[in-house]
Amino acid sequence: MSFFKDEAIPGSFVYALSFILIAFFLEKIKKFTTKSLILFFLFISILLLSVVVTGERSNSLKFLISLILFFLFLKEISFLKKIALLGSIFSIIFFTVSNDNYLKGRALETSFYLVGTYKESFLNPNPAPGGNPYAELSRSGFEVFKKYPYFGVGNKNYRVENCLKDINKNYYCETSPAQIYFELLSEHGLFGSILLLSIFIIIFFNVFKNSLRSKNYIPLGCFVYLVVIFTPLLPSGAFFADYNLTLFFINLSIMYTSNKNLNFFNYDKSIKRH
Repeated sequence: MSFFKDEAIPGSFVYALSFILIAFFLEKIKKFTTKSLILFFLFISILLLSVVVTGERSNSLKFLISLILFFLFLKEISFLKKIALLGSIFSIIFFTVSNDNYLKGRALETSFYLVGTYKESFLNPNPAPGGNPYAELSRSGFEVFKKYPYFGVGNKNYRVENCLKDINKNYYCETSPAQIYFELLSEHGLFGSILLLSIFIIIFFNVFKNSLRSKNYIPLGCFVYLVVIFTPLLPSGAFFADYNLTLFFINLSIMYTSNKNLNFFNYDKSIKRH
């Protein structure tokens, strides 16, 4: 029990802020010495372990994907040093998970079961008790999408529609399908999903290009977090839930305001000079 009560979400909070902190750490490093590399390695390891020990599989995997992406854009560290850092970090995670029964069960046994039974549970209209809950949620989201294919059932109305089990036996009563694409399709349909995703893609990559030119790592840290949120197949929880949306817009806001070329107040100053 914690201040999150019984919700398994602390890992998502740590993950959402980690790459802002990692990028800020890099901004303060004037030169990559052996000492700064060791500190950098320890800092990332502590943040990643903080997510892993929560047992949140999806956020742990997203952290690792984000870390690999972030390292790809990190030009100040040589390729061999990147491989050495990533290899060392992964070794620590593997050692931690393999020596803890709870984490080993979550990361290996339960994960393999969920992956192995996903297709069968998704296609089976009458799942057996104890089936794959993520597949049942996905199927429920897909059924709502099939009923409202163009504009969806409406934002945050999935929970209203899918709890009416007398309408469709494939509905699984929950607040969301727990996967961002099924949530978008079921609540916003094809038109709404394409519109929202197009807006996000334009915003993200506009900032990404500007950040690469300016060598500013804080927007890049936010970028890798925001992009990995949209990883297909991985469970994501409810995107439009208060805490998920708050973490999303914290990163989006910092991504913009930390980029001098895109910051609104810098535009205002340049206008005044002229």
